[in-house]
Amino acid sequence: NHTLLFDNGTNSVTVRVASTIDIDAFIVGLVALGTGDITVVGEAGVVLNSLSGHRKLNGQYATGCIERLLDTNTFILYGTLKP
Repeated sequence: NHTLLFDNGTNSVTVRVASTIDIDAFIVGLVALGTGDITVVGEAGVVLNSLSGHRKLNGQYATGCIERLLDTNTFILYGTLKP
């Protein structure tokens, strides 16, 4: 389990959740250090669920987490998110 720090300035970044992740109890934290959007998407075959379908960290210093559900290609994105 790790935390990814995005010092992206004003640039937008897309984080792709790969369908090949096969680590049980996979969890990765996300931290936006810059002001650009950090958007999380799932590759083909990945189900990415989040509250209200929100997929972006909500601004500078926002945090989020991607967590794999059991032994599946289903992941939960949660944290300080926006549409």
